[in-house]
Amino acid sequence: MLYVKTQSSCAPAPVVVENLPAGRRVVRLADNVVGRTDNDGTVYEYDEVVFDLPEDREETAQSIENNFDAWWAFGQQPVEEITLEQRVSDMEELLLGMTEG
Repeated sequence: MLYVKTQSSCAPAPVVVENLPAGRRVVRLADNVVGRTDNDGTVYEYDEVVFDLPEDREETAQSIENNFDAWWAFGQQPVEEITLEQRVSDMEELLLGMTEG
């Protein structure tokens, strides 16, 4: 699970469920969204948690949004340290999923 401060030029959806290859599902939650406008346009700053949806769960974006606080807490739980190789593999899967969909 990953908790980060994020910036984007687009307002984030509160819940995004991404379907990746091999049946893996990644959830992105955005909270505390603040828009800031300057000469370059609007930039949105927000807190984000990213985690794999447990394999035994069939949640939809709507069901996660309906129980947002509990899923936010779940997404902030620490996990065991992952290797650099696993992180690179996860990023490759994410990018592959984005280009296919």
